[in-house]
Amino acid sequence: MNLDVQLLLVEDNSSDAEMTVNALKKNGLANKLLHLKDGAAALDYIFGEGKYEGRRVEDTPRVILLV
Repeated sequence: MNLDVQLLLVEDNSSDAEMTVNALKKNGLANKLLHLKDGAAALDYIFGEGKYEGRRVEDTPRVILLV
């Protein structure tokens, strides 16, 4: 599984996440964005565990936003 994520957004509040994504899109920065709702999901993604098992952990996001 390769999602080719460059920006990882971790935010549990959907309104805040939507506002952040809209601001990023407005500035052309949300092309390869993955939004996760909590730190546990973010750690699973980063370490290739759980739902993201099999993901190449070498392909890390360039930026992680913890909002």
